[in-house]
Amino acid sequence: MLRKGLFLVLFLAFMACEKASTSPEKTLLGEWAYVGTFDSRQSYDCFLCEGFEPSATLYSINFLAETNYSGRVNLLLVKGEYMLSDIKITDKGFTAGFENINMEILNKPYETEADSKVKTLLENANKVEIKTKSTDQSRDILILSSDDFEFLVFARK
Repeated sequence: MLRKGLFLVLFLAFMACEKASTSPEKTLLGEWAYVGTFDSRQSYDCFLCEGFEPSATLYSINFLAETNYSGRVNLLLVKGEYMLSDIKITDKGFTAGFENINMEILNKPYETEADSKVKTLLENANKVEIKTKSTDQSRDILILSSDDFEFLVFARK
């Protein structure tokens, strides 16, 4: 009986260490496909509803190691650096301050009104939230927002 109790304590301690070793910075890494632009003044059943196909999206962002990112806003290619601050771990992910540093447009193709809107929202983002997979979402969700009402939603490819 004592042996089982000791095993249980060791197992729980190991699981706690495993969970703690995944930092928010590492959770953010990887390629995210654009889902849509949403307005915080409206209610939504889901951000990522059935039929979403990551390969069909015109916009994406790829968070790389060393606080660098690259992205695509339709035909525009972007790169930059970012910094996270005031990180708060939640049950389903984390929230943090987001500073977009040195965002550069690497080319100058034709830019649609929708492209301009997404580019501007990305440039002005100052908050990030990640919601990891849960029973109500089939993928991890990334939300980039500013003090405005509109925010960008991405899903991990």
